[in-house]
Amino acid sequence: MDDQTGVEDLLFIERATPAELSRTLAGADGRIGLGARGNGTRWTGALTLTSRTFADAEVFDSQLALVGRFGFLAATDESYNVHVGLSGTWVFEPADLGVSATGARYPIRFRDRPEVRVDSTRLIDTGPIDADSAYATGIELGANWKNYYIQVENFWYGIERRDTDTPLPDPSFGGYYVQGSWVLTGESKRYNMTTGSFRPPRPRIPFTSHGGLGAWELAARYSHTDLNFHPGSPGTPAAPDSVRGGVQNIWTVGLNWYLNTNYRLMFEYLHIEVDRLNPAGPTNPMPFGPPPATPPIGVQIGQSLNAYALRSQYSF
Repeated sequence: MDDQTGVEDLLFIERATPAELSRTLAGADGRIGLGARGNGTRWTGALTLTSRTFADAEVFDSQLALVGRFGFLAATDESYNVHVGLSGTWVFEPADLGVSATGARYPIRFRDRPEVRVDSTRLIDTGPIDADSAYATGIELGANWKNYYIQVENFWYGIERRDTDTPLPDPSFGGYYVQGSWVLTGESKRYNMTTGSFRPPRPRIPFTSHGGLGAWELAARYSHTDLNFHPGSPGTPAAPDSVRGGVQNIWTVGLNWYLNTNYRLMFEYLHIEVDRLNPAGPTNPMPFGPPPATPPIGVQIGQSLNAYALRSQYSF
């Protein structure tokens, strides 16, 4: 649902990490694909065969995957809308890096920035895992009543490892987010049946020098992402089957000011907490490069930080 919400309609500056992990596995923007989509008076659906993104480096053979979503408007009236839905991604042919590849030849990797894109740093990261296939499945709920709004998605992710002489268990991960808003000036968010998502409110009285206030919206979000699999104990090296991707929790509070139907200002405060052990182990002794880039075995490399973000957005 967060993926099908356009950038100009997002409640926050960036999508929640659990949704971003799902969409970047085989969807997201600028990806080569062939698909079909449709919608009726109470439903929307899409199924797409996807390949690599335009930004990907050339490889021996590109990834192939199926991405699908179905949404249903379960209840609707003049003052409310209730949406439910399902989504799924299946990577049935990971990218092949070729026989000269070092490390994972068929890599699948889950990672994301902490819901604010200052640079390329990812605080949670599974690292590349040699895979036969991978999946992401999700359930979604979105609803508005008058000038109140809530949206919830829960995701499950998994990777089927390639067969080797020393088989390891297949890792699985999970994440969810809950977000909502209150339009202080009384306007309602609008439901878009074509995409199965909600659009921003339209100001009843646009901001002008003659006294219009526009529309003001107070928003909050909590997201939880767990990219650990058999992480082990602090102070110990990572076992061959473990994935120390980390656990990330983010609280976000935002204020959106819609001056008119085309222009808005967004302000956010994020409190980010990451719990992650150094992923170094026998099979990956220096995941961050030679010392001191790679810290001591089994130490805590997570962190807690606060961030402030501001966006000025014009859409047409």
